[in-house]
Amino acid sequence: MVLMTFLPFEHIMTRNRLIWILLALPALFFSCQKDNLQEDAETPRLEVKNIVFSKDYRTFELYLSLLNHEGIERFASIDSIEIVEYNRFGALVSDRLEARVTGFRNVGAQVIDSLGIKVLVMVDLTLPQKLVDEQLTNVKRIRKKFSPENVYVTFLHSDGVSQSFEATDYIMSAYFVSESDDLTEKRLYRAVNDKISELSDTTTYLGSLEHTALIVFSDGNIYKNDAMPMDPDHYRLQTEILRKLDSKNAPPVYYFNIDNSAQGAVNDAANFMQIVADKSLGGYGETFDLVKCEERLLDRFHLDFNDCIWTLENPSGRLFDGATYLKAYYNDEDEHTLLIDTRYYIGTACKPVIIDGKTQAQIVLQGLLCALMLVLLIYLTCQFTVPTISYRRFYKRYVTTYHGPNTTLNGMQVADTCYFCKAPFHNGNTIVAKCEHTMHLSCWNENHYHCPEYGTKCKTGSHYYNPVNQFDPRNASFYMGWLIVSVIMAVLSWLGFTVFNQEKSFNFMIGIYSAIKGIPEGTPQMTQMVQDFSERLNQFPSFGAFLGFVLAFFVTLMATPYNTILNKLKDAALKAFVSGLCGYIFFMLGFIVNVALDSDYASLLVDWLPWTATASFSVFLATYHTLYKPRPKWLVGFLTVGVFSMFLWDLLFAATSSDYRLLLFLSNLVFVLGITLSIASPEHRSHRYVLHVSGSVKEMDIALYKWFIRSDNAHVTIGRSVDCSICTSWDLKGNVAAVHAEIVQYGGKPALVPLEDGIRSGKKILVVGKHYDLYHGRKFTIGTTTFTLHQRDLH
Repeated sequence: MVLMTFLPFEHIMTRNRLIWILLALPALFFSCQKDNLQEDAETPRLEVKNIVFSKDYRTFELYLSLLNHEGIERFASIDSIEIVEYNRFGALVSDRLEARVTGFRNVGAQVIDSLGIKVLVMVDLTLPQKLVDEQLTNVKRIRKKFSPENVYVTFLHSDGVSQSFEATDYIMSAYFVSESDDLTEKRLYRAVNDKISELSDTTTYLGSLEHTALIVFSDGNIYKNDAMPMDPDHYRLQTEILRKLDSKNAPPVYYFNIDNSAQGAVNDAANFMQIVADKSLGGYGETFDLVKCEERLLDRFHLDFNDCIWTLENPSGRLFDGATYLKAYYNDEDEHTLLIDTRYYIGTACKPVIIDGKTQAQIVLQGLLCALMLVLLIYLTCQFTVPTISYRRFYKRYVTTYHGPNTTLNGMQVADTCYFCKAPFHNGNTIVAKCEHTMHLSCWNENHYHCPEYGTKCKTGSHYYNPVNQFDPRNASFYMGWLIVSVIMAVLSWLGFTVFNQEKSFNFMIGIYSAIKGIPEGTPQMTQMVQDFSERLNQFPSFGAFLGFVLAFFVTLMATPYNTILNKLKDAALKAFVSGLCGYIFFMLGFIVNVALDSDYASLLVDWLPWTATASFSVFLATYHTLYKPRPKWLVGFLTVGVFSMFLWDLLFAATSSDYRLLLFLSNLVFVLGITLSIASPEHRSHRYVLHVSGSVKEMDIALYKWFIRSDNAHVTIGRSVDCSICTSWDLKGNVAAVHAEIVQYGGKPALVPLEDGIRSGKKILVVGKHYDLYHGRKFTIGTTTFTLHQRDLH
């Protein structure tokens, strides 16, 4: 069984369990570039030359090459690979996926065979049988590597060298017999010279081939006891060998010492054969290394291939979201051998690759449907469920039956007469005693569910609920608008994270990255680093700008007191632009810190601070000069919850079969809800309008609620007549009519209707009979008196 370990890449999006959060807490304030898995001290047996995924990422091929002295055939019997996921802190995730091995190809032998590469091995039989057996083992390994039909052997005897034989099973079993007992002389250079001639001569079989190589096994013993060369043509042969290597047909020569115990003059042969190996672009080694021999052989002929190819099938639901660290182990009985240790890059946290997953268009559609369902649920809850429950509680607590003069409710003595209609209560009357101004229930309903003395300003005597018209918008919970806007912001920020991709930001950030690292753009090292950091380079600064813009724009629309759409949009657009710019800077600074620290995983310093800084700045900017002010304790608390909600998607991903990208919408929703709930405050009521009066009278504020609570189309009249709601008798110089203007309310919004000429708004003369919307701060002048509308609470 082979064990593969995948460590997903990225910041806020690593796959984990609840244990992840617990383990992450001590490390949130630090960044680290190394993964904390225990490093295997063993050298990998296989090197991954390339990883090729199919178009749908359903299957992938591992192109592998041997690094150690073991046959590739031992891996051919593996039928599946177990995938185990670790987070960046080394905590094991319990889920285990199995990648099925659907194919195995030993392509090394296939490529060598197809290219016609033949290897001639010179075996030294003048050595003791133990060393001859060692050469036999090496030749067997060469046969497995290059296939038997591609390997030939020749034998160095005491009196010369044999012809070249195909390395058949018979030759392997019968010819490897030591002749050390009959050794009289050994002519190594003559044997090497003869075989170079054979491999260079196009009239011979081996010489006519396009690719050949000579591998020589010997101990380098070329001298007699009196230190004289065994071969009388010793020096001439050295010169001739070097001359023949200048030929374009000369084969690469690989020389390997079989016995290193000899000293002294024997080193002369080793030094010369090293020169031969270098000149022929072959290889030299004190011990036999098949892998290095193969690599040099491929370099000599400008070839490149892999020893084997594993074809694997990914299980459905497999997630790739960044740089993946891959370790593979071969478990054979008690042996735990490291096979593969590499890394590859597939997908990003913004655009993950999910096997058999839905398309991005399908995910976006599902997200929008979820948002619509959520808006519908909010509307039904806030418009019907919450008001009904609230009214039931109100009815149970404050509505009672009158039982006489001594009737009490909640410890309060009930009055004997109705404060609204002044009629005395009779036994059996249903009354409302929410405040000291007790009323008949019918009078309470007639007065639009408010205290008759203080209206909605009354802290206790106010509970609006229209039982006749359940769709009355005034029935709805105050938070309904904020919740719906939160859903809209969550959808937009989610789309900005999962869909949009800003290449201009990418190119700009590459320049910053190159400057920090001091690596020129376009170099291979820079290309690899950009690939590893492409998610942060490509997405996050621009996403920070998008997030800041969305938060500031919609919060401003909700918090601004202006009634006209144009003024709201102007204010919101300006604040959103500034907030977006700052969001870009916050996330860019986070990226710069990331690069400077060489951090490749999420941390408080790198990721969370840009999120919280952008959200906090957007909130304070959007609520500047508005009726709403963020509550610091609430904001800190909700931002903390919002930041931790970034892990909520992963907990649900591990426990459900929902799509990873769709669950990100839930995380964004929790994050944005926390922000809006820290701002929204039911103490501020938009229907509390105040007219500020100035000019020929002492400045004062006149509340309009006592007229507006009567009905939606209640009139507030302004004029000289004492019958007017606001009598301007102080204006002795102005030309004011008995009833000069009126303020009416439609759908909760006030409007000014001039009834006589002479009303000005700035330099503009208002037309008689036309409706003019009044919004926070708008002024109009009648006679010498200036009226300014304000929206605020009365304290």
